[in-house]
This record gives sequence, structure tokens and C-alpha cells, in this order.
Amino acid sequence: MTKITLKYAKHTIYNSEKQMPKKLSTQNPSPHERLFKSTTARIIDHFLTFDNYEYSKTEIAQATETSLRTIIRELPTLEKYEIIKHTRTIGQAEMYQTNKNNPIIEHLKKVTLMIATIDVDKELQNQKQQTQTTTANVQNPVEIPT
Repeated sequence: MTKITLKYAKHTIYNSEKQMPKKLSTQNPSPHERLFKSTTARIIDHFLTFDNYEYSKTEIAQATETSLRTIIRELPTLEKYEIIKHTRTIGQAEMYQTNKNNPIIEHLKKVTLMIATIDVDKELQNQKQQTQTTTANVQNPVEIPT
């Protein structure tokens, strides 16, 4: 079993061929959600992150921490643009998966990578500034009058 830890995840996600990831709770918004600030973006991020698995509406709602009503409202739009597809029905549960054959998915993955690159560059710049500030303070200590 491989352990995958995502920066914006509250929980560690265990990924193997036998165990389907169940939850992607966000402390910090996911890439598309940061850009578009919507529930649809959170759902898209979930399907892009876990594109090899099928999910029921209830599982999608739990994984994205979104209400089932919102999922029921948003999925038809994602199906209309063929971002996700209905794969099968198990009992009463309809299962959905990322439609990897849709070119929109490839573009969304590129956008995700670009957003992540921008975030990493900003974080590196912040760390560099903090290091320079710390170094300057050590080289020029402030004298406190006694």
C-alpha cells in the first residue's frame, strides 16, 4: 500500500489498487477551487485527483464535503460537457468516473499543474525572503539598552 500525502489534505490518503480513496478534505482550497471559488471546481478537482475510480453521488458528496443536493445539481453539467461519465449502476447507486477521453480533462490537468507551479514559486519566494530577513537579523543584531 502506497502512502500519499497531499499538501491541501486534512487526511492522509492511502492509495492502492484494492483500496479506493474515500476522502479529500481540504484545509486549503484545491487548485481549481482557489482559482474559481466554487463547488463545481472542488468536484472537478476530486475527479482529476482520483481519475481511476468510480464514485456514487453520496461518495462524491462525502469526499468533497459538499451536500448531496449540490452534487445532484452539479453532476448533469459535468456530464453535459463530458468531463465525467456515468459508468454503471449498482443497486440504486449510479457510479461516475472521469472521462479521460475528453480533451477538456487534459487542459484542466494542465491548468492544475500551472496553478501548482505558481503556488510553489510564491512559497519559495516567501521562504527566500524569510531566510534573508533572518540572516540579516543574525548579522546585525539589535542592541537592547539596559
